Amino acid sequence: NIDPLTVKPSIAERQLHSAQINISRPQLSALKIRERKKIDFPITTLGDIATWVAECPQESDDLDQSIVIKSSIDYDRGQVFRVVFSTKRLLQTASRASVLHIHATYKLVWGDCHVLVLGVSDMNRRFHIIAMCLTSDEEEEAYRFFLESTLDAIDQFYGRKVFTYLMADCSLSISAAFNGLHSQGRILHRRHCFYHVKTAIVNNISEYAGAIGKEAKKELKKKMELMLLSLHYSNAAQFGTLFDEMTSELDRYPEYANYLKNTYKHQISNWCIGDAFYVPTCNNQLEGYNGHIKTNEMARLKLDIKQFLDFMMELLHCESRRRNPQSQDKKLFAGTISIDQSTVNEAVSLKEDKFPTCTMRIGQTVIIDVRDKKRM
Repeated sequence: NIDPLTVKPSIAERQLHSAQINISRPQLSALKIRERKKIDFPITTLGDIATWVAECPQESDDLDQSIVIKSSIDYDRGQVFRVVFSTKRLLQTASRASVLHIHATYKLVWGDCHVLVLGVSDMNRRFHIIAMCLTSDEEEEAYRFFLESTLDAIDQFYGRKVFTYLMADCSLSISAAFNGLHSQGRILHRRHCFYHVKTAIVNNISEYAGAIGKEAKKELKKKMELMLLSLHYSNAAQFGTLFDEMTSELDRYPEYANYLKNTYKHQISNWCIGDAFYVPTCNNQLEGYNGHIKTNEMARLKLDIKQFLDFMMELLHCESRRRNPQSQDKKLFAGTISIDQSTVNEAVSLKEDKFPTCTMRIGQTVIIDVRDKKRM
């Protein structure tokens, strides 16, 4: 038996085909929508959320107790609300790190609410959640409220903390929220996730390169991937020259070349420069954690708002208790953007053609000659 509400259409399609039942994925998606409409999900009002928040602890002596750091319910603007959660132990974790990762995730709550996740990564590239926010939207104000609330809580419990980097995708809302915190001296640098930029650049080939054949598109896609990897490991001095050199090879696609220059050279160039240390910039750890929540913690189920608020409190409580009090002070947290090892290995090989004598420094201690193709 397959429940269309809990099983993804792609998975259900494989299971049904193995049982010799022929049904397409679009048909399964339509079935899922019809089944959802039959269910009467409870409607949660702003008053219900306000009552729930009032009953939750705002302060606790227990380091692992989930607390509501801050909430905002705006009755004048309609269904606008934001609720931020964490624990003192998770905030303590953040106080020893330098790199913040932030991202939004979806399809967890009925009613099209958004869940914002904030965390840090250690030197083993493991993600550590520090706070979550349930919000009615993901505009600049929502991200700013989430970041400011969390940083204020860290300052309150563990003293003033200035973070070196904020890692996220290319969201303009996140960039605007960062600008406000940057002007206050609370976060110094904004970094764009390399893989989000790579996906956007490759996906826009059809829009800007026009109607090109399948093989030509495949060739251009491969060329762009090689170009991005090489650019990713160029330093500030090399970046402009190398960018112009590589885009000049796209003379058959002038509109696409202009799109790349106008957007990724002049507007958001810091996606590719691993700062002074040639360190890859990515949010993969956070993306993986979001997938863990959906698949392992929630089994691909959606909850109503009040159920999800309870779930978030329990999730953060469990995450906090998983941290071993005996070893947490010995954990090394990333002082620079976390490293994606497979990207390092591939780029080391690819970059030989452009800068055969260039050395790349990963972190602050390891020096690697790009001619050395051994795995680090």
